[in-house]
Amino acid sequence: MGSSAISPCAACKFLRRKCTSECLFAPYFPPDQPQKFANVHKIFGASNITKLLHDLPVHQREDAVNSLAYEADARVKDPVYGCVGAISVLQQQVAHLQAELAIAHAEIQRLHNAAANSGSIPVSSKDLLELGAGGAGGSYDTAFTVSDDALRQQLSEQMSSQMHNITQQMGSQLAAQL
Repeated sequence: MGSSAISPCAACKFLRRKCTSECLFAPYFPPDQPQKFANVHKIFGASNITKLLHDLPVHQREDAVNSLAYEADARVKDPVYGCVGAISVLQQQVAHLQAELAIAHAEIQRLHNAAANSGSIPVSSKDLLELGAGGAGGSYDTAFTVSDDALRQQLSEQMSSQMHNITQQMGSQLAAQL
């Protein structure tokens, strides 16, 4: 499944050798992705990649090459920490979000305790907006009463939505960094 003589795979082109139909690299390093092989070669070396691919079953090779390419790109961008640097940044973001979530849970508990004493919680739309549960366009001075269960449900849905959005943003940021 190698490249034709007209268009050698990125590995053969980089290594300046003829790309044959039996080329081990051709399925994983297409001609239009020369930087992919260049980075993998720079970090791991062609000989090590060849040994690795020969030792793996065919169905695992693509995942292995993608993993090597990801790790090589991370190491090229951050020679000291590589993937570990990106993981560390994400772990710090998760810790920060967990702290924010703990604060939100404490606020829910406070509101729950207040509801236990009064049966319902008087809440202004400003309070809901500050808690992250309010909608856009609401009046800040309009007061209304929200039951404890309704408020808990609103806050829970809002926090779940925010965590989902933040997780997607973190994934996008990681992809952009690497």
